Amino acid sequence: MVTLETGVLVPVKKRAPNVNVKYPFAEMSVGQSFFEACTRTQEKGVRAKLRQAATVFTKKMHFAVGFTTRIVDGGVRVWRMS
Repeated sequence: MVTLETGVLVPVKKRAPNVNVKYPFAEMSVGQSFFEACTRTQEKGVRAKLRQAATVFTKKMHFAVGFTTRIVDGGVRVWRMS
């Protein structure tokens, strides 16, 4: 038989402290950037992947931060803007 109980606290969800360990979004300060090397044919896909990773990071961590990406010589660079 199942017993109904009142006053039992819901445990806090355990969340990894760093949602995205592949990229250093959490450690970045305004003006800092990181670079991911890729070939010319991979540039658009890598840029899309990095933009998506930044978006997921900001939504999951509820940070009001902004990132921008640019294709540069030899790969893609991501900057923290705010």
